[in-house]
Amino acid sequence: MEMKWVITPMPSLFPNDKNETLDSDGDEVGDNGDAFPNDASETKDSDGDGVGDNTDVFPNDKNETVDTDGDGVGDNSDDFPNDAAQSRKLDDQSLEDSGAGSLHYILMLMLMTLMSYRRKA
Repeated sequence: MEMKWVITPMPSLFPNDKNETLDSDGDEVGDNGDAFPNDASETKDSDGDGVGDNTDVFPNDKNETVDTDGDGVGDNSDDFPNDAAQSRKLDDQSLEDSGAGSLHYILMLMLMTLMSYRRKA
């Protein structure tokens, strides 16, 4: 008795998408549309930096991916990536940006005003 083999085609995982046939990581996103076809926890990389959107703290900024201290400033831009109270070094220009320059100016005006009252008295 001769045996006959019958090959039955496997149903497509994506019957409505002719461009997709495989899902290597089982995340229900076809390999052709999956930026990370071997990582079930990631499917997209919106900013193209090589870090998946689920892991990337800044998914729309290709220059930043991590914020170690949680201050909202990415580690690449943060002069103090481990200190949430600070994000950049203070210099003369950044004093004005941070509001400390205004405080310095007000204190100087107050001191000058006090000195002028002393001279008049």
